[in-house]
Amino acid sequence: MGSKDQRAEEKKITTYVSSVFPTFLDGVTFVPAPASTDPPDFLAECADGRKIGLELTAWLSDAEVSAAQGRERMRVDLLTILDWEKHPRPRNFRFVVIMPRWGKKIKKDHYKDFSREFHAATQQIDDSWKTLRNGHWKALSPSEPFDYLMHENDVKRFPMLSKHVSSIWFNQPVGTVPIVFLEESWISILSDGGMYDPAETFQALRDRVESKVEHHREEGAKGRLDAHNLHKSYLLVHTDPARSSYKTPYLIFSQPTPSLAARLTEGAIAGMQGLHSHQRVFDGIFLLYHLWNVRWLAQIWPTFQCIPAADPSLRSG
Repeated sequence: MGSKDQRAEEKKITTYVSSVFPTFLDGVTFVPAPASTDPPDFLAECADGRKIGLELTAWLSDAEVSAAQGRERMRVDLLTILDWEKHPRPRNFRFVVIMPRWGKKIKKDHYKDFSREFHAATQQIDDSWKTLRNGHWKALSPSEPFDYLMHENDVKRFPMLSKHVSSIWFNQPVGTVPIVFLEESWISILSDGGMYDPAETFQALRDRVESKVEHHREEGAKGRLDAHNLHKSYLLVHTDPARSSYKTPYLIFSQPTPSLAARLTEGAIAGMQGLHSHQRVFDGIFLLYHLWNVRWLAQIWPTFQCIPAADPSLRSG
């Protein structure tokens, strides 16, 4: 993300926090600091005239982001190569989901062979759909949908396809509804999602905090901070709705807990373990979780305290 776009997104976050959590840092109004004097990202003036600084960072694991961005580039490549509009729409299934072999980029001179073999494989399944359906482990009524997974061993019959695809899932329309979505693609690529390792989530939180601490300790950054003559300095770690498809805290626990707020509280406390007084380049660290319809903000260091939302009807977990 370019620095201009990042600053615009961060401005949206501070505006959001001020409107949803008006008691955050006593309701001061933050304005972007000049780029030439960063850090901090934002400045505010308290009622007594003293200035405070606010630094922002997204709660993301760099390794997860890089991997997710690589997968997204591969999805775009695959869909461009296959170009669904140039091939007949299947008669018997609504769409397919391709499970790629992530990281295996297709060479340009292999595009035609890959596309030809993919469509040969899907045509083969389309032609044998009735037989496959009748071979299901239970007798299906005409109104029941049927789906079929072309396993790795089946894909191996197509050498170029199998180099880049591990399996393909075929999905039939529900009941007798005809396939009429002529303007929509019938080809899709496995999306991100699912459960994350909680340890990775905690480590990502620590990494983001420690990265900001180290940056603020650098000679140049420290000089710019000193020039602002700040009374206090704070760090806000936030989730990133624009990148929710590869969100580190997409699901922070694999075991059920009473609520998302309880999971976030436990996760924040675990993520902050090991951060001691040497981290006091910040006077306080806050964590904002605002994915989907959840609104949750808490101070997570040096003490833990939830910040109430202005509208009690907003979900806090």
